[in-house]
Amino acid sequence: MRILKSIFRGLCSYLFKICVLFLAISTATVAVFGTSAGLKSNIKSSGIYEKAVDGVVSQLKKDQDKKSNSASESKKDEVNIIDPAVQEVIKNAFPASFLESSSNSVIDGFFGWLKGSTETPQFTIDLAESKKQLAFGISEVAYQKALALPVCTVAQLRTLNPNNIDINNLPCRPPGVDLASERNKFRESVANSKEFLSDTTITNEDLFKSDDKNGFDQAGNVPSAYQLLVKLPYILGALGILTGLGVVFLHDERRRGLLIVSRTVLITGIVLLAGVAVSNYIINSDSIIKFVNGSEFEKTARTLASLLLGDFNGVLLMFCIPYMAVGGGGMLALRLTRPKPPEKEETDNPKEPSTSTEPKKDTKTQ
Repeated sequence: MRILKSIFRGLCSYLFKICVLFLAISTATVAVFGTSAGLKSNIKSSGIYEKAVDGVVSQLKKDQDKKSNSASESKKDEVNIIDPAVQEVIKNAFPASFLESSSNSVIDGFFGWLKGSTETPQFTIDLAESKKQLAFGISEVAYQKALALPVCTVAQLRTLNPNNIDINNLPCRPPGVDLASERNKFRESVANSKEFLSDTTITNEDLFKSDDKNGFDQAGNVPSAYQLLVKLPYILGALGILTGLGVVFLHDERRRGLLIVSRTVLITGIVLLAGVAVSNYIINSDSIIKFVNGSEFEKTARTLASLLLGDFNGVLLMFCIPYMAVGGGGMLALRLTRPKPPEKEETDNPKEPSTSTEPKKDTKTQ
């Protein structure tokens, strides 16, 4: 019976340590990543919507530079991303407000799926208006550039095909050509392009469909895992109380059990505080995570990570400080109220020295 009691006591002590630690971690995870509102707020605060298009334009420029170096001739009606005016058109077609509303739609769709409201994330992103604005803006840029060109010389006219004018790549302004009409043709070409935004309506099936299979069919356990995660802080809290009581009452000496519980809570608080300090140092230290040559989009992504980690660590601090206060206070209280050992009673009386003045008898015979 004593051995069985010792085994249960050890098991309760081990489970109590796990519960105290992961109660804080699971609560922070649910608080930061478990709700759509908090996630939306952090993403918006990071400024990533304002920088997202800049990052895309920068990548398109790099791709076009590589393409132009490998190909000697440019395609007809190919948009020149290097042109600052074209970049401005792209930014106007995809404003931060549009990116935010689209992102919020995706986030809400995912959380609806995670909560079990829908079988798959339900969201729709309509790019039709953006594509229309792009076609209008890019064609207008090409038209204004063509108007500013010098009139073609006779030699230049010989190199042009009057039946196939590319207003986007004209070397000069051919006389007798209706540039407004060519602008409208170019606008129609971009608006109906099958290579650029051929599908202007994006849904979850477009993002996660492969080989005619929906990717979410293979992630059927994710909503169940999320719903368990949301309940986990309550489960760990209740289990922590039960195992903590088990540690105390399964000890023959209750004070010893209370000391173990207090020490566990104190050490967990110190570990959490150290983790918060280290993670904050890593995410904010340029010596560890460097973006010297990184784009503004990459720097903004780092800002978002810093905001999310800051909220996560903020919740951990709400645990580690009380943990250290309760654990340290419990250990101090146990020390101050420690019973004094019983005083040793004197049972032996010392012999009194002899006061006799009688002379000793001499046993020797003369």
